[in-house]
Amino acid sequence: MILPEKSEKIVITADTSALISLSVGTIVEYCLELFDIVIPTTVHEELKDISEYKDEHAQGAVSVLKLISESKIKVLEIDEDKPILDIVGKSSKLDRGEVETLFLAKKISSRIMITDDFRSLEGLKHHSGDVKIHLSVYPIARLVVKGIISKKKAEEILEKIADERSWEGAALFRFAKKYIDEL
Repeated sequence: MILPEKSEKIVITADTSALISLSVGTIVEYCLELFDIVIPTTVHEELKDISEYKDEHAQGAVSVLKLISESKIKVLEIDEDKPILDIVGKSSKLDRGEVETLFLAKKISSRIMITDDFRSLEGLKHHSGDVKIHLSVYPIARLVVKGIISKKKAEEILEKIADERSWEGAALFRFAKKYIDEL
């Protein structure tokens, strides 16, 4: 297993939904200024599958796959099939990619996992231990706090993500907007 080299960046794991959101918001590369992003192989495979379509999500997946090919986002193997499948099998709200992302966070001692699957949050938190589960608005907010982007830019990014991901009026968008508004 090859972990990111020691750096001052925060290591986070991200599932497919969060990466697609950050990508369609054209903010992933900015996030790489503050974070080392690591994903499990299942998320990598999901991105490949999504990239085959002809929509904004596919374009987002292609952009993330390019960053992976440039070694800017790391892909690591998780070899804990049984516990992952046990959790997925017991919950209709958790899928393999999300659970693998959480297990990867634990394996590499990352303290943060990001997802945009709002319905899976409680299930992930139930199994998270020391790992904090955040939505994709978390790295966007950190970019504002660190002065890399403005609050106005963050709001524009959220609007773009909401439009591309059909979040308008959804609880996820309301939460993300409030999160940025309170910065």
